[in-house]
Amino acid sequence: MSNVFADMIASFDVAREKNRLAEFKEARERGLAARGVREKELAAARESGTTTAVTPNDAGRARLIGRLSEIEDLLNLKNYQDAETRLRAMLQEFPGEPRVFFALGQAYSLAARDAFDENLQAQRLDRAAAFYRQAAQIASRDTDAALLSRAHEALGRILAFLDKPQEAAKEFEAAIQLGPIAGGAHKEALAGKAALTAKP
Repeated sequence: MSNVFADMIASFDVAREKNRLAEFKEARERGLAARGVREKELAAARESGTTTAVTPNDAGRARLIGRLSEIEDLLNLKNYQDAETRLRAMLQEFPGEPRVFFALGQAYSLAARDAFDENLQAQRLDRAAAFYRQAAQIASRDTDAALLSRAHEALGRILAFLDKPQEAAKEFEAAIQLGPIAGGAHKEALAGKAALTAKP
């Protein structure tokens, strides 16, 4: 699923965005707990010289990828409501999985682009930003570096459109510091940060 922020609007409500974390507090706490477990397993695996402990089982990973592929198909058909419903169910099935939060961010971004009502656009962009932020907070640099890169870059683009250059620069820089990871957004973050400095 590609990043889609070409039609961002200036009416994005930052105050509402901050409140979205409270709305999804329980899911976020489960995600952070799962991240802590993954990081402990990774440390133990490194000490023992194996990565088996942090490798998701094939069946679970295949199921996750399959579900996200189905979501992509729904988004291509602009069936945003069904995509959101399925993704929210996935938060229960895959607690602590940053890819689900990231996919929700993309779903709301696409829905915002296709909305004609400005208030509806603002609400959807508000939620998209909150989900990208959650993905960035839950993702592990060790196991989810590409996703982390993309989440920071997506937030940076939102903040840039909001005319919040300092906050946007921090998000772009976070993506840049992760380096040119395969599947990440290093190049896009460099371009985003350069665009900020080019503004008069």
